[in-house]
Amino acid sequence: MFSFQVDPKLNRDAVFQYREFLLERHRETVSKNVLLAACQSVEQETRRQTQYAQAPSSDPNAKRAREMYQVAQIMTGSFLGGVTLAQNFAKRLDDADEESFARHASTLDWGFWLPLDQRLAKQLLDDDLQMLLQVGDEDQNWLARLEEALRLYAEANFSNDFFRRSFNALIDLLASAKRESGRYVLSQRIGTLLLYHPDFLDLPRAERIFLDAVGAIEAESEAQMKRLLCTLARQGSKGMIQDFDSLKRRLASEHYFHAGVSRYARADYKRAAELFETAYYLFSTPELDYLLAKSFLAVGRIGDFVRVLANLLKKNEFYMLKASLDGGFASLPNVLDALSSLRDALQAEVRVKMQTMRSAIVEDSQALRLLDGIDKRSKERSCFSILQARNEIERPRRWILTPRVFQPKSLVLGHSLRVNAMRFSHDSRLLATASWKVLLNDAETGAELRDFPGLTYKSTINVLAFSPDNRSLAGAGSDKRVLIWDIESGNLTRVFAEHTQSVIALAFSPNSRYLASAGVDRSIIVWNPFTGDIVFRLKGHDHSVSKIAFSPDSQLLASASFDKTIAIWDLKTGKKLLSLNRHSHAVTSVEFSSDGKTLVSSSWDKTVKVWELATGMELQTFHGHANGVDSATFLFQEKWVASTSFNRASKVCCVKLWETGSGREMESCYGRFYGATFSPDASKLAIASADRTVKILAAPEMSLSDFVAFEQKLRLDIEAARKQESALERRPRSDDRRKGERRKPSFWIGGVDLRSGKDRRKSS
Repeated sequence: MFSFQVDPKLNRDAVFQYREFLLERHRETVSKNVLLAACQSVEQETRRQTQYAQAPSSDPNAKRAREMYQVAQIMTGSFLGGVTLAQNFAKRLDDADEESFARHASTLDWGFWLPLDQRLAKQLLDDDLQMLLQVGDEDQNWLARLEEALRLYAEANFSNDFFRRSFNALIDLLASAKRESGRYVLSQRIGTLLLYHPDFLDLPRAERIFLDAVGAIEAESEAQMKRLLCTLARQGSKGMIQDFDSLKRRLASEHYFHAGVSRYARADYKRAAELFETAYYLFSTPELDYLLAKSFLAVGRIGDFVRVLANLLKKNEFYMLKASLDGGFASLPNVLDALSSLRDALQAEVRVKMQTMRSAIVEDSQALRLLDGIDKRSKERSCFSILQARNEIERPRRWILTPRVFQPKSLVLGHSLRVNAMRFSHDSRLLATASWKVLLNDAETGAELRDFPGLTYKSTINVLAFSPDNRSLAGAGSDKRVLIWDIESGNLTRVFAEHTQSVIALAFSPNSRYLASAGVDRSIIVWNPFTGDIVFRLKGHDHSVSKIAFSPDSQLLASASFDKTIAIWDLKTGKKLLSLNRHSHAVTSVEFSSDGKTLVSSSWDKTVKVWELATGMELQTFHGHANGVDSATFLFQEKWVASTSFNRASKVCCVKLWETGSGREMESCYGRFYGATFSPDASKLAIASADRTVKILAAPEMSLSDFVAFEQKLRLDIEAARKQESALERRPRSDDRRKGERRKPSFWIGGVDLRSGKDRRKSS
């Protein structure tokens, strides 16, 4: 299967064996369906060889299967271990475009070379041959004969005599060809028949034809032949962006490869290795690399075999399965020792990478667990496991977004004042930002999609909320109104005006039935967002209400207040069910867990607390912020809590990540911004800066090795920022008046006085 190898155990010469190989594998048509069917036959073959390897010694297939199984153990761990490789190859084949069709077909089976060349001949006919070949008017008769010969060649099969008629016509045309382009177009068809059609088999003549064609290709100097070279090299439109010499090298490499096949089929491995090596340095292809490696092994060049095959397996894992099922490969001398050397070389390379990453990885890195798993896989004794480990190290992956691990993604512009509120849509695809105006932005690109009417410079928007279906956006602020816009049209659809002072808290219920608003006037109003009717007016706080949140089932409402308490309200009756009062300063945020059983809150007492809703019990308290905590939110199914605080003296914001299971601080990040908010899927982080912009940060997409280096650099940057903040905290204050200054009530993301709604941002 797959490729030819002379079997010295058969009492027949090499050419006879090669002819039998061609007869067994001849294909009349090649299509994606045919190739996918061939992939399925590969899977069947792996299972069949497994059965043979377990059969009694008397079975004629048993000995060969056991030889192949020894190869399979080194390459894939077992025959069946290669089934995944066959399935992955079939998927790549199914997704392949037309220009990569030939590469996939030749990788799968040599028997596809001739029908692939017939497809190429048809492509030549479909084009303007006179223009491709630059044939003059005086050669129109020759051109017409060529078109007829190519038509016969393209339509030939075993049921007609077109191959014979085409072959004779091509030979006559070659003798009368006046241009180099005509010579190599003809030689490629003639050589293919002599090498890959069992009825025309003449290996020495095929070699001469292909090498003569190389001379014609190398002699080509007219750049106007570039389009022809693109077609012959199966590059299509992609080839036009390549330089002329690289196309010549690519086509010459293919001809050297076919010349090498003619020697390989005669078991002249030394000369075959020379021809394959020449082709290899001109342009490398998977099948060329495979035959070159086998030729090196056959002549005892073990080091070169290991080098070439190792590079091939890194680029195309399918060849591990191909080698396992290649009976001729298994019969080569010293094959097991050579493959063991190959495996050891690959394993040593992976271990060096692992050691390098181990020495650079930071404490508590999210890469650590992944690194341990890869390390375990790399110790398994098969090339497949080792290369899988290598691929896990090098393949790009999306990392978990944490306060210290992010990359700049995009920038939101358009605000003339500092941004005062930010909110991601529930699907994390949109980002709404507000100052005196509200902008809707694409969360991936930062592009402004629209702004919303109904606002003036005299007011500020303090808070935003998306409806659960992401069709509406609500905003509220210092003008005491609650506004609802339709996201698709941008129209203002509702205005609610019942508050007597600035609104600073807003939330839609998950079932879309309620919209709750609250603020400096200490009241919470629950609205019907469709009719504007007031469902409940909840009173019970002694100070401004800073944050409100609905439970996942929309049955409860939690409210946080500057009166140091958290209230839980029953939305069936409008009554307060519970009051949580363990914070010693203003409570700035509250949020339900996804199952509705716990709450997380933050406070200017510099703590974050997790509560059990059923009992009101304080489950955890996180200490570590040097300043009052402005927000806290659950991340990743409540495994983590992210919290933020802002140092008003140094103008540095701190974002911390806590592990809810252990209660320990996982990491922290410091930056010159004054507010941060995570997207619901925790893949993005938006930060508001004093330059009136919002920067959207995303979880980085990079390889494991790059991530370890990236995280190490970030750790150094974070430590530098932390030292800067500590130095600012220790700096003596010359203004004694500030020593006893109380922290002014301030919405965490902006500089609005929540009691009066006055815009203080310009001076902050």
